[in-house]
Amino acid sequence: MRAQPWGCLSAWLLAIVILAAATAAPAAPVNFGAWLSPELGKLQTSLSYDVNWSPDQNVSGQSARIGYAQQSLSVMAPLVQDQRNELSLLANADYLPLDGDIRFPSGRAFPSELYDLGLGGLYRHKLDNGWIAGGFLRVGSPSDEPFRDSDEISVNATAFLRLPSGGRNAWVLLLNYDNHRDFLGGTPIPGAAYWWEPNDQLQALVGLPLLSVRYKPWKPTTLNFTYSYPHNLFARATQRLAKPLAVFAGFEWSNQRWFLAGRSHYEDMLYFNQKKWLAGTIYTLTPGVDLELTGGWAFDRMFFVGENWGDRDQERVDLDNGAFLKAQLSYRF
Repeated sequence: MRAQPWGCLSAWLLAIVILAAATAAPAAPVNFGAWLSPELGKLQTSLSYDVNWSPDQNVSGQSARIGYAQQSLSVMAPLVQDQRNELSLLANADYLPLDGDIRFPSGRAFPSELYDLGLGGLYRHKLDNGWIAGGFLRVGSPSDEPFRDSDEISVNATAFLRLPSGGRNAWVLLLNYDNHRDFLGGTPIPGAAYWWEPNDQLQALVGLPLLSVRYKPWKPTTLNFTYSYPHNLFARATQRLAKPLAVFAGFEWSNQRWFLAGRSHYEDMLYFNQKKWLAGTIYTLTPGVDLELTGGWAFDRMFFVGENWGDRDQERVDLDNGAFLKAQLSYRF
């Protein structure tokens, strides 16, 4: 019997709100508690800049090679906040230059540059009965020609309500619209999710098909795991060695999506799907300023054009496995 999408997709929809707003770096561990907390007025401004470098690799079935140095800049800034209200500005700019003369199987040229530019905001208000109501809105343009016309515009909007459920736990009801989603794009979807925080060591967002857990078995050790449908997985173990230095190792499975300008089918997107084994260090330069250096092995990398994962064998370009390096500088104040 096929499951209905409303309940099983609900937790993933909540992640749209939190993942987009809680941290500047897409691959960084997400502090869900900061956004599901019953306390308002404690937000910090955060800036993050990172460079992800992959050297030239062979392209399957072609003589060309391709490499890239992807750059990302993200900002989260509280505009107004007190014990009853929070209004935050969110902005991001992502640039992916692709160095290589490659083509799709159909023969058409592959884009040489891809962008993702976005601006949005998050609002939360605490009601007299302790409930927290809010909304999230982001308008962007993930494309090879951003903002060329309305076909390259992405809109992500969510309204939500947090209902306390004893202690620090809570139910969250929501309604989401996103025309850039990699499933049911452009379809408003309601849902419900549960936040479970029994103590300071464990925080979890429980649902299907999203599960996110942050666990600290010992003070210097943090384990993070997040899975969201259909192909986004983040797992990392971090060990604090000294006050300024930590090391980590983990695994990531991610995908990025763009609206190509001039596409013949409006629902089609360009997907970039990859998996990574990784390890690295985090060094606190000064209070609030962290430098993260990561290296590892990327594999199962593919670009393809289609409406969803089921179209991955159409207009597909495969990259050979290879090493990658990433540097990220983040600042909170």
